[in-house]
Amino acid sequence: MDDVDINKAFDDICFSEEKVGEVAFEEGVLKGQEIGIREGYHLGYHKGAQIGLEVAYYRTILSGIVVDKDSKLYARGEVAQTKLRNSLEVFKNENNSDRDVLKDLEATRACFKQLASIFKIATTPEFLKSNNSF
Repeated sequence: MDDVDINKAFDDICFSEEKVGEVAFEEGVLKGQEIGIREGYHLGYHKGAQIGLEVAYYRTILSGIVVDKDSKLYARGEVAQTKLRNSLEVFKNENNSDRDVLKDLEATRACFKQLASIFKIATTPEFLKSNNSF
């Protein structure tokens, strides 16, 4: 007969439920992390697309503004355009994890609102109203 430690066998039986619980907990944590990462990726992807759409709108408006140099709006408009152009510079094609993108976006929105008030442009187009949740 094999030398079997009866105490060890008894302990294994008594603690088997606890061991199964530990394994199930570890599996649950890993599965939860996987789901959370996936959801976070999708959330970030969609928010990034919304931000890109908004920035593209501001750049399009900015590129389409033509002001006569003799106009009363010229000086104020030039200052507002320069502010908006500088504000849009932070939105390059690469990611910068050191920047607060939402804070930069708020500053850009403020610059655009100033420009919109000078040139009587709608501050928020319809397609941004439904997506502007951040």
